[in-house]
Amino acid sequence: MPSKAVELYKQYATAWSAISDQERRHILDSVLETEISYRIPRMEGTGHQIVIDDINEFQAKVPGGRFALHSVSEHHDVALMEWQMILPDGTPGVRGHDAIRVTPEGKLGQIVTFAPSTLEAQGS
Repeated sequence: MPSKAVELYKQYATAWSAISDQERRHILDSVLETEISYRIPRMEGTGHQIVIDDINEFQAKVPGGRFALHSVSEHHDVALMEWQMILPDGTPGVRGHDAIRVTPEGKLGQIVTFAPSTLEAQGS
């Protein structure tokens, strides 16, 4: 049976897919804390809008792209998710990691992204 962290993260990953803005907001409202802490290599901030803006930017650059979960390492209220970008034609793309924290209320309270994998970026 998947853990709460895995269930939340899979829903969160679905929000990155080519879906309607209404469906995306519904998913994010159900899995993200209102003031989620969101940190990626090029920016950081809080709240749903920063996540939505990042997803919209991704879909503008890679229309129809999505993310697949590869592995999970977790304990207590934290987890390290290994993901892979999947291009619109189904070709696997870069891999990266998200460190997440699940709040006592059962939502994602923090997402810290490390992407792409440093070794992959160097061609190793």
